[in-house]
Amino acid sequence: MEHNEHDFQEWKKMITSRIRGIYQPPWAVVFSGGGLRAAAHIGVIKAFEENDIFPDMIGGASTGGLIAAAYALGMKSEEILHFFAVQGVRLFGAADERINTEKSCAEERANALIQNGQTLQSILDEFFDQADFSQTKVPCHIVATDLTHGAEIVFSQGTIVNACRAAMSMPGLFLPYIHEQSIVVDGFVINNLPVSVLREKGAEIVIGVNAQAGKKARAKSPHISDVLNATVEILSEFCMQKGLEESNLVIEPKMDAYAMFSGDESDIKTMYEIGYEAAMEKMEEIVAIFVRNSS
Repeated sequence: MEHNEHDFQEWKKMITSRIRGIYQPPWAVVFSGGGLRAAAHIGVIKAFEENDIFPDMIGGASTGGLIAAAYALGMKSEEILHFFAVQGVRLFGAADERINTEKSCAEERANALIQNGQTLQSILDEFFDQADFSQTKVPCHIVATDLTHGAEIVFSQGTIVNACRAAMSMPGLFLPYIHEQSIVVDGFVINNLPVSVLREKGAEIVIGVNAQAGKKARAKSPHISDVLNATVEILSEFCMQKGLEESNLVIEPKMDAYAMFSGDESDIKTMYEIGYEAAMEKMEEIVAIFVRNSS
């Protein structure tokens, strides 16, 4: 065991020295949406920390936008994990159950959406406080969907809370966010892995992180939670394909055994570990990409 640990530490030193020893064109990491599965993104951040690499810009959609913002602000993986293990479960951990048990009359359903939206707002306010995009260590770009104009909307300035509130407003779970008189919802609807946005912002190398890899959920019953899960999976998969193709490298933690809208703190920590392992397995490839694109 001691020998293996020594080899691992030597390997880490080699990776770090190789990265530092070359010129790197601007590179970005982009986090997909995924509800609770976004815990895997935090594991990827942990792997980057251990190898002493940090992107020149960061982006994300949906819950991936929240993780992107926290990372861009300089938060460490342990801090983000502690937050998400508690508040992520509070937001999404029993969403399936809430959707199925809430009464169906329009007024009560509307009240539930309002309450869910207020909870999301409160959690974001507490986590990010008054943080602004101008305070990020590197540029950060968070994608949401403008339903009024049928277009992608990118948040790169203003308050982090507002950007995340918009980008995480999943239809059926949270009320839409109103931005400059436009109705804005979750970014997964239009661009669930916004690699194109980071390319437009100047990234020459983009590493995509797909937190929805593995077997896809399909509706097995007419219950609204089953239908919603399957709808989100199919739509987000379709809206992620372009980003997967445009990435220089994709990290895909296998999330087969975990749901987007149900789980507990133990599930969060396991998905975090899966993300970490998936990123570590790709570390040599990441270095190779930097070497190939260096000058």
